Amino acid sequence: SEQFAPDYRFAFFSSGGLNWILTNENFMKSASFLDLLKLRFSYGQTGFDNLGVRWPYLEQWQYSGLARLGVNGDNPEQSPYTWYSQTVVGNPNVQWEQSEKFNIGFDFEVAKGLVTGKFDLFRDNRSKILLSNRNDVPTYYGAVPPVANLGAVRANGFEAELHLNKSIGKFRVWSDLNMTHTQNKILDAANPELLPDY
Repeated sequence: SEQFAPDYRFAFFSSGGLNWILTNENFMKSASFLDLLKLRFSYGQTGFDNLGVRWPYLEQWQYSGLARLGVNGDNPEQSPYTWYSQTVVGNPNVQWEQSEKFNIGFDFEVAKGLVTGKFDLFRDNRSKILLSNRNDVPTYYGAVPPVANLGAVRANGFEAELHLNKSIGKFRVWSDLNMTHTQNKILDAANPELLPDY
């Protein structure tokens, strides 16, 4: 990504998964009521580089006009030399935000497809979260503070689905139920410590 300096521009994110269909095994032949029972496990990494700003590793300066000499007034004396002020502080060490995702679950089917469903447990560990709105930098800093990899969040949860599909003569009856629960915990947000109680 061109968002980062050359040393951090390229990154590799891997993923993979495993499935085991238990109903194909000999030790499951006695469970005749089960049409399908499949265990699943997956792991994956993703990267994020969309900050809403361009090239956060570079400093930015702006033209600020002629330098003034003496005190301010209606017609202050001005120097013949121009001056520039820094508006954005760059961070050459900013890099990809990363997320590690773990998932384990199973699919099942019983009574010749009458009832099907799935259940999943998941965890998402986000690290090196890119923070541009910094609470740990005072407002009188004088420039836009640098973007940095300072945040970390962990999410745990589960997803469940249950489906009913039954044909009665010319009629078909079906029902779909699903449930999701997620719990997020902020591990690091670069918040300043010992804030005064105003």
